[in-house]
Amino acid sequence: MNEIPAFYEVKDLSLNFNRVINRLRAGHLIPMNVNEKDELLTDTQRQKNIIKNIFIETDPEKLILLGSKINIPYLNQLDLIHSQGIKAIAIIRDPIYAIASWNQHQNINEQYVMPEEFMQWPRYSTFPFEEKTLFGRQCEIWEHYINVIQAAQRDGRIGAVLKYEDIIAAPESSIRFVFEYLTSFDASKLVIKYPVPVLENFNIMQRFDQSQIISITRNVMRVCKTRREIWG
Repeated sequence: MNEIPAFYEVKDLSLNFNRVINRLRAGHLIPMNVNEKDELLTDTQRQKNIIKNIFIETDPEKLILLGSKINIPYLNQLDLIHSQGIKAIAIIRDPIYAIASWNQHQNINEQYVMPEEFMQWPRYSTFPFEEKTLFGRQCEIWEHYINVIQAAQRDGRIGAVLKYEDIIAAPESSIRFVFEYLTSFDASKLVIKYPVPVLENFNIMQRFDQSQIISITRNVMRVCKTRREIWG
C-alpha cells in the first residue's frame, strides 16, 4: 500500500491490514496508487497518480504479505506501530541523493523547511533546527531520522534495515531477505514466480542540477555525521 490515505491512521494499521487481506482473499478490489493506465506507481511524488480500486490476483490458500509505505509519519509513531505487533522495515539512502531527490519534488514536506513556509507546510515547524539554509536544514532532518532508525533497530521496533543501494544492486537477494524476516521461513526455498527486474540506479550526479548537488554534498559532509559510518 503506497501512501493510501487510510494507512496514515497509525492506530488503525493492524485493522486496515486485516481488512485488505480479507478483501484480497475474497477476490475483491483494493485501493492502490496507479497511473492513467492502471499501472502501479512506485514514485507518487513525481508521477501523476490516482487512487483507484483494482483487482490483484492472489491464491487465497497461500500466505499474503501486505505492507504500507509512508515515511516520516511512521517514523514518528514507531511505538504505536510496534505495539500492534507489526513488523517494520526501514530503507535508507545515501543522504546526498536522498536530499537531492527531495528537491526535485513539488509536493513533499521535506522541501519546505524555512520559517516562511511553515504556515502552508507545518510538518517541521517545531523541529529544533540549528542550520539556517535549506540544504543545511534538510541534512539535519536526514541525520535526525537516521538516528531514529538506528535506535529503533537496536531496541527491536525496526527489525530490518536495508540500503537503497543494496536493493538496486541485488533485488532478488533483497526480496529473499525481507521474506525471511517477515515469515521466518527459509528464504532459499522461496520460488519467485516472475522474473526479478533489473532496477535503475538513480544515485547519479548527472540526474540533478549540478550547482545544487554540489552544495548538498558540502552540507551532507558537514552535517550528516552518520553517513560516514554507513556509506564510508
